[in-house]
Amino acid sequence: MTGRAFAVWSLVGFALIVLRGLWRLVPMALEAPFDEFTAVHWAATVVSLVAFGFGEGVLAIQRGFLPRLRSRAEHLLVSPPLLYGLLAPLYGMGLIGADWRTLARAWGMLVAIVLMILGMRFVPSPWREIVILGVVVALAWAILVTLREAWKLARA
Repeated sequence: MTGRAFAVWSLVGFALIVLRGLWRLVPMALEAPFDEFTAVHWAATVVSLVAFGFGEGVLAIQRGFLPRLRSRAEHLLVSPPLLYGLLAPLYGMGLIGADWRTLARAWGMLVAIVLMILGMRFVPSPWREIVILGVVVALAWAILVTLREAWKLARA
């Protein structure tokens, strides 16, 4: 495999990881009792969609995380170690092969995400599903912008 293939794999692999999460969350989001929603529930749904879609999808992922992911993917373009190439999605996310600050940030974020997922189990319905709907929008956006970056990197 070439460095370019490893670099693209870094981005596509991340998108696949996010897709797996999306695949699991969509059925949960659709469990919301939409027919019982009040105006407050619908307002909260709009807030969740906007807050997560823009706040997490655009600001945090597209403008914050994705440039770092792309930069680390580009490190794989020139003679990457085979292990980092094979584990390129983890390398791109900063979970392996990084300085201690990047490792601490990446592993800290991973732990925070896992704790939030576990914590959501205690949120009552329909509020849990309302939050999940927003997360679904953010994850879908993350997949789209990541695949766009992978396409640009593959064609460069």
